[in-house]
Amino acid sequence: MAAVTLHYIYDPLCGWCYGAAPLVQAAHPMPGVNVVLHSGGMMTGSNRHQVTPQWHDYVLPHDQRIAELTGQPFGQPYFDKLLRDTSVVLDSAPPTAAVIAAERMANKGYECCTMCNVRIMNRAEKSLMSTY
Repeated sequence: MAAVTLHYIYDPLCGWCYGAAPLVQAAHPMPGVNVVLHSGGMMTGSNRHQVTPQWHDYVLPHDQRIAELTGQPFGQPYFDKLLRDTSVVLDSAPPTAAVIAAERMANKGYECCTMCNVRIMNRAEKSLMSTY
């Protein structure tokens, strides 16, 4: 069988990317499948986004739908704390830079991306729980 390349265009702060992460995780170890990461930079530069009550109200139903359709859990601290913390500026650049650096330094971009997409919610929740 010929090798297949799966180009995964993602953003570490994208809810749909978080929802799709198990599919990418399933494809990564498959023989003959090469997963290539491409960060879209959804929330970088002038597209960074301050958390506001309006942002919370916009994101909440989308994240709930993502959870319903994909089974990926969004924890209550994410909904109740992070999405209500108006001091937070959502910026994709730092986690994207981490994925690129991991890939260039040790060919570990996939593992770093997985950590960003799949575990960022849990880590943010733990951090928020200790902050609040």
